[in-house]
Amino acid sequence: MNHIYMPPPSSIDQTVFESLFHNPKLPQAHFTAFVRFYRNSLAPAGPLSNTSAHSLASPSAIIQAVETLKCKCHITKDTLMEQLFPHMTRSEQGRSLRTLIQITFMLDTASSEIYSDACPLHYGEAFPVIWDDSQSLADFIQSTLSPSTYQITESHNKLKAWKLKHRHGIQIVPTNDLIQHLLYDSRTQTLTVFHQVAWLKAQLRHAAKFSDTGTTQEFLARGVLPPQILRETLYSIYRILFPLDEKSAKFARRLVAEHNGTYNGSLDDSLLSDPGEIHDIAKPFEFAFWGKRLKRLEDIVAHPPPTNALISWFERHTSERNALSVAIVGVFFAAFFGLLGVLVSAAQLVVSYYAWKYPA
Repeated sequence: MNHIYMPPPSSIDQTVFESLFHNPKLPQAHFTAFVRFYRNSLAPAGPLSNTSAHSLASPSAIIQAVETLKCKCHITKDTLMEQLFPHMTRSEQGRSLRTLIQITFMLDTASSEIYSDACPLHYGEAFPVIWDDSQSLADFIQSTLSPSTYQITESHNKLKAWKLKHRHGIQIVPTNDLIQHLLYDSRTQTLTVFHQVAWLKAQLRHAAKFSDTGTTQEFLARGVLPPQILRETLYSIYRILFPLDEKSAKFARRLVAEHNGTYNGSLDDSLLSDPGEIHDIAKPFEFAFWGKRLKRLEDIVAHPPPTNALISWFERHTSERNALSVAIVGVFFAAFFGLLGVLVSAAQLVVSYYAWKYPA
């Protein structure tokens, strides 16, 4: 649900920004979508904020918490909360840690609190999620973003966002939670897309300083997610959903305009810029994380869901046995009416003969 609101300040503390993006030379003006999300997250009434005084109240506290989070990504959530926020109640610790990870790694570790069991999303995926107290952050990410190898095919041309919208009625919904990227909800016919492309590009630039080989824990200690996840996300956005052809660019501009000024923050207008970070990716490109979700999209395009309730009812109540029975009955009626046609033709021939033989 969208709510019009007054936009928060257009910048964040520069030292915090440099800590999160690992580069003092990056201009904040290029990260308006992230800055807006950051400010909303820490605002008193923000979606991920804490309702009382907390340890993320000052820039120095945030920087210290981010550095501790990176160094302690191998310890359990329970221990991490105690070390980061020792003077908080249990619920305050959970909210503060959730906020910290969201602004650092763009991951919502407690989406099940929003998408409750009373209204589940039948994605067949590890979503919604909850970070278990006995898990480390590295273990949580590995179990949530599990590999599902899939090589993209030429059919990805059918997965352009504007085609999904106009040909299949699928709405594109932006999200700030990377875990939700490419999730399709058949009930609402919505596809959730991670839209913080400026953040993705900056993280990839930082990851390029290190070898691509390494464990999730090693990458988190450097302040970055595994590069393959970042690279696949950018590729799925720029090479599949929004390749910068004329129609895709027009549709992207419309989405940016539609979501500007909503409660979750405007859609990242960096979506409209050139994706330089993925120019050197070779084809064919193999997905190790988002493959399963892309395969589902391809299946939806190849076998579109029913367009109305009547067709849906027939599809649900038609088994292979019923279909065979209907086919047999159809053959019987075809044979019957065929024989009837032969008899009528024969009768017409006899009548014609007698009319010719014995004219009136």
